[in-house]
Amino acid sequence: MLLVTLDPQDPDDNTTPMIAPKTLYLELRMSFARVQAQFTASSRLIQAALLITAYEYACGKPHAAYISVGLSARMASVLGINQPNLNERSSSDVSLRLRLRATEEQNIYWGIIMLERSVIIP
Repeated sequence: MLLVTLDPQDPDDNTTPMIAPKTLYLELRMSFARVQAQFTASSRLIQAALLITAYEYACGKPHAAYISVGLSARMASVLGINQPNLNERSSSDVSLRLRLRATEEQNIYWGIIMLERSVIIP
């Protein structure tokens, strides 16, 4: 989130030292790779990958965005989020916690779909 909301540094303002967006992006990608290597796939990790994908696409890095969205899709597949199960999970007897999780999974699924269709490799 910091990377997406980071204001560019004013070249005339030397009072606030700020990390350059390119440096922050590289640090973020390395940190993400370390976390991915140490932990199993999770919805939070997929969401982080989707944010990275959106940033890469917005910054004109379609190849990196394509790889990141593919990674998100593979992790979602491992967790079983690769298809929406709206009818199966919307029963009124299902607890609130399970319904919230199902809603989160649906949002992740559609986030992946939208980014996959947006990322076009020239």
